[in-house]
Amino acid sequence: MYRFKLFALTIWVGAASVAGCKAPQYLQGYKDVIDSSFMKQIALHLGGGEDSITDYKMFSARISEKLVETNTVGEYSLVNELSGKKTVDLYIKRNYNELYFYELSSINDQHYGIFLAATFATEGLYVKCVGLGPLYIGFISKGENSTKKFVTQKEYTIKKEKGSDRIRLKEQPSIPPMYWVYEYVQADNSHTLQLRFSQIIQRGKNKVSGMDKPLMYDVGTIFNDPDALRFSLVKDNK
Repeated sequence: MYRFKLFALTIWVGAASVAGCKAPQYLQGYKDVIDSSFMKQIALHLGGGEDSITDYKMFSARISEKLVETNTVGEYSLVNELSGKKTVDLYIKRNYNELYFYELSSINDQHYGIFLAATFATEGLYVKCVGLGPLYIGFISKGENSTKKFVTQKEYTIKKEKGSDRIRLKEQPSIPPMYWVYEYVQADNSHTLQLRFSQIIQRGKNKVSGMDKPLMYDVGTIFNDPDALRFSLVKDNK
């Protein structure tokens, strides 16, 4: 039952967790993990046969640490750059997270999803990726009305091999799937396609709801911000 809360904690405070410690540095962030080879083999990763990817969309979101006014006092809070949440107009040089979500379509009319979190640190004039993961892969299906569902099937942690620039994916033990409900939304001041995750549902036995009742998390309630998991289209490879 703690899987989603653990994930939320991982992606939301990861930007601050590397401060003051020596973290492994990655060369290009998401490009070290999600390349054309990984996308081509996603069906095999999910236990199926070969399935050629015909096109994909890549969305991203940046989660930065900002000052938020609370009772006339400024407090640090991690806020999505696409959020309308009011923040203090003051530059803060701190770590941040980037989240990446891929929609892939195949020649066999299958739809796959990839979700990856990355943490970046500012060192002088340079920005370096200092953390990758978690990584989720699964299938995408239609939801109710105009929504879609990203159903996670596998979760990976990502480590950098000692003395090498190579990275290693470690598959986590089998877990109940999570259903990430999202829909496309239009940006207010541009024609850029965006999407917003609104709800995450976790099936399986848990101590709160029992065997047959899923746990349901409202993103706006969990993060106190309906746009906490809002993404903007970066690449449309048709």
